[in-house]
Amino acid sequence: MVQKPFDWEGYIELPDHSRRKHKVVREYFENYLRARCPFPYQRRFSLAIVDGFAGAGLYSCGSPGSPLIFLETLRKFVTEKNVEREGMGMPPLQVDCQLILNDLNQEAVRILQHNVAPIIEDIRATEPNLMVVDSYHSKPFEEAYSPIAQQLEREGVQNVLFNLDQAGHSLVRRATIDDIMRRFRKAEIFYT
Repeated sequence: MVQKPFDWEGYIELPDHSRRKHKVVREYFENYLRARCPFPYQRRFSLAIVDGFAGAGLYSCGSPGSPLIFLETLRKFVTEKNVEREGMGMPPLQVDCQLILNDLNQEAVRILQHNVAPIIEDIRATEPNLMVVDSYHSKPFEEAYSPIAQQLEREGVQNVLFNLDQAGHSLVRRATIDDIMRRFRKAEIFYT
Protein backbone atom coordinates (compact mmCIF):
# COMPACT_ATOMS: atom_id res chain seq x y z
CA MET A 1 0.00 0.00 0.00
CA VAL A 2 1.44 3.38 -0.99
CA GLN A 3 1.26 5.92 1.78
CA LYS A 4 0.51 9.57 1.37
CA PRO A 5 2.43 11.58 3.97
CA PHE A 6 0.30 13.67 6.31
CA ASP A 7 0.70 17.46 6.32
CA TRP A 8 0.97 17.83 10.10
CA GLU A 9 2.31 21.37 9.77
CA GLY A 10 -1.03 22.45 8.32
CA TYR A 11 -2.82 19.94 10.57
CA ILE A 12 -5.04 17.32 9.07
CA GLU A 13 -8.75 16.69 9.05
CA LEU A 14 -10.12 14.03 11.38
CA PRO A 15 -11.88 11.39 9.24
CA ASP A 16 -15.00 9.74 10.66
CA HIS A 17 -13.33 6.33 10.90
CA SER A 18 -10.53 7.86 13.01
CA ARG A 19 -13.05 9.61 15.25
CA ARG A 20 -14.73 6.25 15.91
CA LYS A 21 -11.36 4.58 16.43
CA HIS A 22 -10.39 7.23 18.99
CA LYS A 23 -13.64 6.63 20.87
CA VAL A 24 -12.79 2.91 21.07
CA VAL A 25 -9.22 3.65 22.21
CA ARG A 26 -10.45 6.03 24.94
CA GLU A 27 -13.09 3.58 26.23
CA TYR A 28 -10.73 0.62 26.11
CA PHE A 29 -7.99 2.51 27.95
CA GLU A 30 -10.46 3.60 30.66
CA ASN A 31 -11.48 -0.02 31.15
CA TYR A 32 -7.84 -1.17 31.03
CA LEU A 33 -6.92 1.19 33.88
CA ARG A 34 -9.91 0.12 35.99
CA ALA A 35 -9.03 -3.54 35.42
CA ARG A 36 -5.35 -3.03 36.33
CA CYS A 37 -6.10 -1.01 39.49
CA PRO A 38 -9.13 -2.66 41.10
CA PHE A 39 -7.92 -3.17 44.67
CA PRO A 40 -8.12 -0.51 47.40
CA TYR A 41 -4.87 -1.75 48.95
CA GLN A 42 -2.93 -1.24 45.70
CA ARG A 43 -0.66 1.75 46.26
CA ARG A 44 1.24 1.99 42.95
CA PHE A 45 0.75 1.17 39.30
CA SER A 46 3.43 1.51 36.62
CA LEU A 47 2.86 1.32 32.91
CA ALA A 48 4.35 2.30 29.59
CA ILE A 49 2.40 3.54 26.61
CA VAL A 50 4.20 3.18 23.29
CA ASP A 51 2.51 5.00 20.43
CA GLY A 52 4.35 3.80 17.35
CA PHE A 53 2.63 6.11 14.85
CA ALA A 54 1.80 9.06 17.10
CA GLY A 55 1.30 11.84 14.59
CA ALA A 56 1.19 15.43 15.85
CA GLY A 57 -1.42 14.95 18.57
CA LEU A 58 -4.10 17.32 17.29
CA TYR A 59 -6.34 17.52 14.26
CA SER A 60 -7.44 20.70 12.48
CA CYS A 61 -10.82 20.56 14.23
CA GLY A 62 -9.05 20.62 17.62
CA SER A 63 -9.79 16.97 18.41
CA PRO A 64 -6.98 15.14 20.18
CA GLY A 65 -5.03 12.33 18.59
CA SER A 66 -4.07 9.17 20.46
CA PRO A 67 -1.16 10.61 22.51
CA LEU A 68 -3.41 13.30 23.98
CA ILE A 69 -6.26 10.83 24.45
CA PHE A 70 -3.97 8.62 26.52
CA LEU A 71 -2.85 11.56 28.67
CA GLU A 72 -6.38 12.92 29.17
CA THR A 73 -7.77 9.50 30.05
CA LEU A 74 -4.92 8.67 32.42
CA ARG A 75 -5.23 11.98 34.23
CA LYS A 76 -9.01 11.64 34.59
CA PHE A 77 -8.64 8.09 35.91
CA VAL A 78 -6.01 9.01 38.53
CA THR A 79 -8.02 12.02 39.73
CA GLU A 80 -11.30 10.10 40.00
CA LYS A 81 -9.67 7.01 41.52
CA ASN A 82 -8.01 9.05 44.23
CA VAL A 83 -11.20 10.97 45.08
CA GLU A 84 -12.87 7.56 45.47
CA ARG A 85 -9.98 6.24 47.60
CA GLU A 86 -10.01 9.35 49.80
CA GLY A 87 -13.72 8.81 50.44
CA MET A 88 -12.89 5.28 51.60
CA GLY A 89 -10.12 6.52 53.89
CA MET A 90 -7.46 4.88 51.71
CA PRO A 91 -4.13 6.38 50.70
CA PRO A 92 -3.84 7.65 47.12
CA LEU A 93 -2.84 5.50 44.19
CA GLN A 94 0.44 6.60 42.61
CA VAL A 95 0.61 6.02 38.85
CA ASP A 96 3.92 6.14 36.99
CA CYS A 97 3.71 6.28 33.21
CA GLN A 98 6.35 6.22 30.54
CA LEU A 99 4.86 7.81 27.45
CA ILE A 100 6.98 6.83 24.45
CA LEU A 101 5.92 8.55 21.25
CA ASN A 102 7.25 7.74 17.81
CA ASP A 103 6.46 8.99 14.34
CA LEU A 104 8.55 8.73 11.21
CA ASN A 105 7.73 12.34 10.31
CA GLN A 106 10.15 14.61 12.21
CA GLU A 107 7.89 17.63 11.78
CA ALA A 108 4.99 15.69 13.31
CA VAL A 109 7.19 14.82 16.30
CA ARG A 110 8.19 18.48 16.73
CA ILE A 111 4.53 19.54 16.70
CA LEU A 112 3.61 16.64 18.99
CA GLN A 113 6.17 17.76 21.58
CA HIS A 114 4.63 21.23 21.44
CA ASN A 115 1.11 19.79 21.88
CA VAL A 116 2.04 17.40 24.70
CA ALA A 117 4.23 19.77 26.75
CA PRO A 118 1.47 21.94 28.28
CA ILE A 119 -0.58 18.90 29.26
CA ILE A 120 2.34 17.24 31.02
CA GLU A 121 3.31 20.54 32.65
CA ASP A 122 -0.25 20.92 33.95
CA ILE A 123 -0.29 17.30 35.21
CA ARG A 124 2.96 17.93 37.10
CA ALA A 125 1.52 21.10 38.64
CA THR A 126 -1.89 19.73 39.64
CA GLU A 127 -1.77 15.93 39.95
CA PRO A 128 0.90 14.82 42.47
CA ASN A 129 -0.10 11.16 42.16
CA LEU A 130 0.59 10.93 38.43
CA MET A 131 4.15 10.93 37.13
CA VAL A 132 4.48 11.01 33.35
CA VAL A 133 7.88 10.75 31.69
CA ASP A 134 7.68 11.43 27.98
CA SER A 135 10.20 10.55 25.29
CA TYR A 136 10.13 11.00 21.53
CA HIS A 137 11.51 9.08 18.57
CA SER A 138 11.40 9.76 14.86
CA LYS A 139 12.08 6.46 13.12
CA PRO A 140 10.20 3.77 11.28
CA PHE A 141 8.51 1.78 14.05
CA GLU A 142 10.45 -1.37 13.23
CA GLU A 143 13.70 0.53 13.88
CA ALA A 144 12.41 2.23 17.02
CA TYR A 145 10.94 -0.92 18.55
CA SER A 146 14.07 -2.81 19.61
CA PRO A 147 15.71 0.01 21.61
CA ILE A 148 12.36 0.90 23.20
CA ALA A 149 11.71 -2.72 24.19
CA GLN A 150 15.22 -3.11 25.59
CA GLN A 151 14.82 0.06 27.66
CA LEU A 152 11.49 -1.14 29.09
CA GLU A 153 12.99 -4.53 29.89
CA ARG A 154 15.96 -2.95 31.69
CA GLU A 155 13.54 -0.91 33.76
CA GLY A 156 11.37 -3.95 34.52
CA VAL A 157 8.18 -2.51 33.02
CA GLN A 158 5.60 -5.23 32.46
CA ASN A 159 2.37 -3.28 31.89
CA VAL A 160 2.95 -2.09 28.34
CA LEU A 161 0.33 -0.79 25.95
CA PHE A 162 1.36 -0.50 22.30
CA ASN A 163 -0.74 1.66 20.01
CA LEU A 164 0.17 0.60 16.47
CA ASP A 165 -2.30 2.63 14.43
CA GLN A 166 -0.42 2.62 11.15
CA ALA A 167 -1.54 3.97 7.82
CA GLY A 168 -1.83 0.67 6.01
CA HIS A 169 -0.93 -2.70 7.44
CA SER A 170 2.64 -3.27 6.34
CA LEU A 171 4.62 -1.12 8.78
CA VAL A 172 4.66 -3.60 11.68
CA ARG A 173 5.84 -7.14 11.06
CA ARG A 174 4.06 -10.13 12.55
CA ALA A 175 7.37 -11.12 14.20
CA THR A 176 7.35 -7.81 16.08
CA ILE A 177 3.83 -8.42 17.38
CA ASP A 178 4.91 -11.90 18.50
CA ASP A 179 7.98 -10.44 20.20
CA ILE A 180 5.88 -7.89 22.12
CA MET A 181 3.60 -10.65 23.41
CA ARG A 182 6.52 -12.86 24.45
CA ARG A 183 8.68 -10.12 25.90
CA PHE A 184 6.13 -8.35 28.10
CA ARG A 185 4.07 -10.37 30.52
CA LYS A 186 1.20 -7.87 30.54
CA ALA A 187 1.20 -6.44 27.02
CA GLU A 188 -1.78 -4.93 25.24
CA ILE A 189 -1.70 -4.00 21.56
CA PHE A 190 -4.02 -1.75 19.58
CA TYR A 191 -3.28 -2.88 16.04
CA THR A 192 -4.99 -1.17 13.13
